[in-house]
Amino acid sequence: MSSFDGVFIPVTTPFSGDDVAPARLAANLQKWNGAPLAGYVVLGSTGEFPMLVADRGIAGRYGIGGLKAALDLQGFYGGPCRAPLGTPDGDAIEDIKEVLATAGLL
Repeated sequence: MSSFDGVFIPVTTPFSGDDVAPARLAANLQKWNGAPLAGYVVLGSTGEFPMLVADRGIAGRYGIGGLKAALDLQGFYGGPCRAPLGTPDGDAIEDIKEVLATAGLL
């Protein structure tokens, strides 16, 4: 029978640029193994996956203006873009909506 007594920490995914950084993950695990932890919670325990999907799909294509539009679409205040940044057009807004919906954020 497994025991769930003690401290279980959520594991986040370290990145280097756009790529997962396995060496950094291994270094984190090595540090955590020196602490009196009962275990780890992995695979989406932090809720980071939808945010990674949205970040790659929105910021990667539409930059800061896209992120601000995404916040507005979710009911938060993203605010207007300052020059020289542009505001996404209607087609871009529809694409941002689709990315947010796919990630479960809309």
